[in-house]
Amino acid sequence: MLERRFFFYAALVFTFLIAFGKFSTPSPVAAAPDPCPGGTLAPGGGEDIVLTAPCSAGAGTFHYGNVNIVNGGSLT
Repeated sequence: MLERRFFFYAALVFTFLIAFGKFSTPSPVAAAPDPCPGGTLAPGGGEDIVLTAPCSAGAGTFHYGNVNIVNGGSLT
């Protein structure tokens, strides 16, 4: 009897983790605004960015965390 309960509760917990784990972590790329509107990079506030299109950075100091350049993106 104890063995049956254990497997029932284990299956219940596993199902809960699978069902809600998929929806609890949004994609960082989908949630982030365009870091390079109009093709020009803004000074930034220390956040991580993902560049997926050509982007130009003028003279000055820029504050970003991780900068990922993917899918045809470039930084000049």
